[in-house]
Amino acid sequence: MASAIIGNETIDLPIAFEYATFLQGWDLSANIISPNLGDYLEAETFFRRSKTTKFFSVFINLLMWMLSIMLLAMAIAIWFRKRPVEPPTLAFNAALLFAIPAIRQVQPGVPTIGCIADAVGFFWCMAIVSGCLLSLMLNYVLKSQGALEKRKSEESIPSMSEGNISRRSDKSVV
Repeated sequence: MASAIIGNETIDLPIAFEYATFLQGWDLSANIISPNLGDYLEAETFFRRSKTTKFFSVFINLLMWMLSIMLLAMAIAIWFRKRPVEPPTLAFNAALLFAIPAIRQVQPGVPTIGCIADAVGFFWCMAIVSGCLLSLMLNYVLKSQGALEKRKSEESIPSMSEGNISRRSDKSVV
């Protein structure tokens, strides 16, 4: 209650504290701390992200981590199994490198880059995907260089179609 002085008379005035939030993804709560301070009313307000917003943000971070870890597993498998890297693999990796920032932006009410969620997920995922892309590109260059040298060496060896084997067999039969 508050009071007002009109002339010589003091009148008690009821006070209603009403709040509403129109911010999507936010929960607002307020508490009156001490209603009997005389001329003042002390209240606390709390702004928190809603549970659905927090859940979706965690889901997006987990999605980025899963994509990055699966790409890392694929890159490790390609290197250790000594398989050649196909161009579509490089294209997928490069596409993921540009897709992760877009996935990050899907989060509701996401702040600019540099928040704590970025330190937990986004920066590390970008580093993993970038490292995998560079690794697979190196693998592609090395394997394609080796394949090129192998082709050149095969071209320099005479083949059976040139008749070299038949001449040898003719000479051996006497």
